Amino acid sequence: MSMNNLAPKSPFLDATSFPVTESESLSDTNEVFSFLHSVSPFTSTYENQLGIPESPESEEFSVLLSELYNDQFDESVFQLIAEARELVESQISQSAFPDQQELILSEHFAPLSVELEGLLTDMEIKLSEYDLDSMTTREIDDFVDSFQMRQSYSPGFEGFWGSIKKALKKGARFVKNKAKKLASKAFGFVLKKVAKFVKPWINKIVKYAINKLPKKYRPLAKTLAQKMGLTKELEEHLAADDSIANVDQFQMEFNVLLANLVTSPPDAQQDLIIAEINVDSESSVDSEENYYLAREQFVEKILNDDEQVEPEKLVEEFIPAILPIVKTGMKLIGRKKIVNFIAKRMARLIAKFVGKKNAYPLSKAITNAGLRLINLEATDQDAIQLAGEAVASVVESAVRQIAVLPDYIIDNENLLEGYLVEAFESAAASNLPDILPEETYLQRPNLREAQSHGATWLLQPLHGRKFYKKYSRIYQKKLSPHRLRHVITYNGLNLSELLQEQYGLKPGENIDAKIHLYEMMPGSSLPQLSRLETATRGLGNWGNTAYSQLHPLTHEAAEYLLGEPGLGRSVEPRYLRDRHTTGIGQRFYYIELPANRIKRKTCSSDLGLTFDFPRKQFRASLFISELLAQNLALKLRQNQAIGLVVSELIALLEQRLAYLLSNFYSNRIRIIHGNIDIRNRQNANLLYLNQIQRRNFSATILENLGRGLHKYLIEQKNLFLENVADSADGVTFVMTVRNSPGLQQLENALLGIPSSTYMEEGIPDVNVTNIAGKASD
Repeated sequence: MSMNNLAPKSPFLDATSFPVTESESLSDTNEVFSFLHSVSPFTSTYENQLGIPESPESEEFSVLLSELYNDQFDESVFQLIAEARELVESQISQSAFPDQQELILSEHFAPLSVELEGLLTDMEIKLSEYDLDSMTTREIDDFVDSFQMRQSYSPGFEGFWGSIKKALKKGARFVKNKAKKLASKAFGFVLKKVAKFVKPWINKIVKYAINKLPKKYRPLAKTLAQKMGLTKELEEHLAADDSIANVDQFQMEFNVLLANLVTSPPDAQQDLIIAEINVDSESSVDSEENYYLAREQFVEKILNDDEQVEPEKLVEEFIPAILPIVKTGMKLIGRKKIVNFIAKRMARLIAKFVGKKNAYPLSKAITNAGLRLINLEATDQDAIQLAGEAVASVVESAVRQIAVLPDYIIDNENLLEGYLVEAFESAAASNLPDILPEETYLQRPNLREAQSHGATWLLQPLHGRKFYKKYSRIYQKKLSPHRLRHVITYNGLNLSELLQEQYGLKPGENIDAKIHLYEMMPGSSLPQLSRLETATRGLGNWGNTAYSQLHPLTHEAAEYLLGEPGLGRSVEPRYLRDRHTTGIGQRFYYIELPANRIKRKTCSSDLGLTFDFPRKQFRASLFISELLAQNLALKLRQNQAIGLVVSELIALLEQRLAYLLSNFYSNRIRIIHGNIDIRNRQNANLLYLNQIQRRNFSATILENLGRGLHKYLIEQKNLFLENVADSADGVTFVMTVRNSPGLQQLENALLGIPSSTYMEEGIPDVNVTNIAGKASD
């Protein structure tokens, strides 16, 4: 019996007609996707790599590096990059004049480079008039804050300088404690070196914004690894990983430089670090540009009427452009025999869609599946173009699924063929409207993502480069707070609480809303998606932070919001840390509320934890939103029992704490330790902290913080009420707990050391303060 007779059979091979009906049916199904973006080279360099510092100097470096981290720094860099991309998109096409992109951005950012270099130089000169050793912490902060930008710049520029100043304050305090009488001179040296660093550093941000930054940062990563005793582990990691540049690497570069400058004696190594920042753009890998160019060519040829078009050749040419943007796809590069095998089988599966005459019925199916619901200006020619784009999406989605298969499957043609058909069916169902008879879908329900029909994923924007997909059905839903409480978004916030605080919804109020669904394409970002959604109220031109209203569409969110869990996507934990990094195929939703609901400029309640192992303490920074703070203050003014107020605070703490302790990758957790880097969170060996230990530690934290809050409100009730009455948004409780039971077990878990289930004894010391507004961690 021949191999062909044994080959798995797919219903798509018999898709000779397109049964489009008046009911506008479509199909979607599960798509197993890979992610383009991964953690920063610096993050992954230390991830799960535990080194023992060889000297007090390296321990100082590690601890200071942890203390310097500030999540607002990453946010300010992200805003700069979003601002840069918006500038480029508004002036020239993404696909034309690539050299002009860098020129435009270099000119835009030149004033920032000059301004920062000048401010740092002025700070160095002015510092010579002061005795840093005799200055208090408040005086140091006031000194740094006195240097303001001379001109009015964009919020992105201002926030960037503000983040740099926060780091400089911590660096100055460290130098003061270490250098004593020579502190002013020593920190002046630091400022001089940082001033030299600014221009090439900003130039790298420019290159990142236009996707021209090289993937790997070996020199600076090696410097950092040497400081932490991880050289061998770094080399092994770089050999196995193909990490791409990530937004948080820019803060890491600045912090590495600053920590190295203030913990090491002046030497040539520091000049070397600065030189390493200046990366030659010629070494960049334009894998995304190559991918988009190859995709355009593939679509163009798919829609060609030439009878000589060979589907197998088209797929063979397209696959090599897909693999470099898939981290795990690198193992297929250069394996021509396997690529050819995949291309040959894939060509058979797409043969029914090749040629303009075959694209036409597919385009009609796309139109009937809702194209004109979200693109009122769409023409028949646009629909035909989208048909070709949809076929390209099927091929690349299937290839991404195949690329993550283990070697034993890829190297076995019999096994690979079966998985290839499965991957194709999954990809086709996620990117094509209904093209099979209804009875086929009844027999194979897995070929549809959603129980409800009549929609499909459409590439957007309609004209030009495609940055994302939008689901053609916009769901009309009545949202209840009971369901919304189960929908968790970034930082463990639930939607019920979020909508109450940001839109003034009452706790038990139901509300009518429209829910828009999106899926990310390679190289795209949420700010880009938000800006391009000009027809959606609340996005488009509604401000440069409108993207903050986009939330991850997990299976759980899709179930509670839509009743369609299949439309959600599972994501790796790092993609839920913040909105800075998104993966190919990751899905999001946006809730469009009625026009009379205006978003308020307010922050949501939040919890940040800092585990400071050298000082044997942890710190909890609990921010209470303005809405909750006013409600608590009202109860206190009415002389209700303080226990009622404390119980609400403990309930909030319990919810946030449960999320953070089960999601150590969150940027709301900081770790200060000589042997553990701040970013060593995602896979922090917490399996060593078993369920009993985790439960006991959480209970201990809650007990300590609850007692501290109760004591504070009894003794400082009036101060709390004064802070709530302040014009600042909300209030923050800063609670420091020293000698807490369970802290040693947590340290052991992070270091990968098993420890007893029973927590060590200890008498914790809890100190609580309260300030108006949101405190910096």
